[in-house]
Amino acid sequence: MIKEYHVSNGQLDRLRKKLDGKNVLVISPGSTVKSEKGSILKYISKKKPFIISVNFIPDYIKPNIVFVGNAVRYSELEDKINLKKTVFTSNIKNLPKKAVCINYSELTNATDDASDSSGLMVLKLLKKASVKSVALAGYDGFAKNPLSNYISKNMCGVYDPILLKEKNLAISKELKKLREKMKIKFVTTSIYDTEKTRSDKKS
Repeated sequence: MIKEYHVSNGQLDRLRKKLDGKNVLVISPGSTVKSEKGSILKYISKKKPFIISVNFIPDYIKPNIVFVGNAVRYSELEDKINLKKTVFTSNIKNLPKKAVCINYSELTNATDDASDSSGLMVLKLLKKASVKSVALAGYDGFAKNPLSNYISKNMCGVYDPILLKEKNLAISKELKKLREKMKIKFVTTSIYDTEKTRSDKKS
């Protein structure tokens, strides 16, 4: 039986202990992971953060945890992941017996266009783990050209520019809610960085 990782049980306390006193960097698979590699490496060198990658594994970074939020991404990563360093959402079927799962329904978002955003799910999990500040990289937002939205063109799923715009608006609303509870800053360029928090621009 797969272990159901509810965000209210002792597993959450274990995560909280892992993150206690550490800077946290969440890396999503946006194209800036390649184009702004220097900014990411500079941040890592300076802050020594606990790194969580979302739905992918960067080729030049070793994340502390890989968060996998849907079956398609799992199929792409299945042969690469270390189960001991991977957290799945419980909507993914046919996982290995030792897989650690988070209750999917506790992390989805109320806004339809952002309900299954894995990046937002990670932030909600971190909020539940009492994390007060987080840095984001590769959290670019959706451009009109869908092929430029991800580190790999193979990851593109939505091509309709209207739907992409609606996703951007929905994610922006959810981020605004999250900012009421936690400080969010950006290491790479993002359309969601409305407060201009780019960490490499700070002294």
